[in-house]
Amino acid sequence: MGIPASPLEILVARPEDRRPSSAIKPHIWSEQKPRRSFVKVSEGIYLSTPEACFLQLARDLPLVSLVKTGFELTGSYSSCAADNSTFTKLEPRTTLRKLEHYLGLCKGERGVSKAQKALGFIAENSASPMETALTMLLTLPSSMGGFALPSPQLNYPVRIIENDYLGLFRELRCDLCWPEFKFVLEYDSDSFHSGSDKINSDSKRRADLERAGYRVISVTKKQVFNMMLFEDLANITARHIDKRLRITRSDFRQRQWELRKELLSR
Repeated sequence: MGIPASPLEILVARPEDRRPSSAIKPHIWSEQKPRRSFVKVSEGIYLSTPEACFLQLARDLPLVSLVKTGFELTGSYSSCAADNSTFTKLEPRTTLRKLEHYLGLCKGERGVSKAQKALGFIAENSASPMETALTMLLTLPSSMGGFALPSPQLNYPVRIIENDYLGLFRELRCDLCWPEFKFVLEYDSDSFHSGSDKINSDSKRRADLERAGYRVISVTKKQVFNMMLFEDLANITARHIDKRLRITRSDFRQRQWELRKELLSR
């Protein structure tokens, strides 16, 4: 079927339907499923919908990994399993609203409580694994290693007036934006931000956003991967959105290290 997985994990309805092998790992899922659980591929073969897949993963994944998966499912990218920095662009496979509705239909099933908890930490519309990592590092609670800041809106559209008299405008999308504070974080990727043309384009983009009243701060790869520099960034962000970092957990550094390992490891 063109699925690069070994063993391939499948669902069966009854214990007697299990026929495990080196190529197939069957799981029993016998409960009655709500609509939007499966999509028919061919006779007798169905594929889990993104909503059902999220619930299935909630049974086995740690909470942080489940949240990261939720960012991807509601975002516009698909990451490469072998390399966290490599990804392809895709349309969002689902939305928070659809996930919430589906989980509401699955009350009482194993994994629902964890899946519903994960929804509270997911921001839609992430465009890359690094946008996801940056957002999670800033916003997850300190018990999970984050700085517990309010969640931004990802790839938030800002209208830039080109000609007020003629009513001409264009739209810029900001990586991480707190619209109520007109504050923006823009991630400068090494892969996509190079050359004089790109530098000039980024400079104009930043000037346009600042002309529209937004405070823009560029975030480099070095800032993300260096714990001390990232804490400085978190403090700067907190000041601009009228918050104060309050890290009181004695084990915060250990939890922060574990979170960073999950989000930033290659």
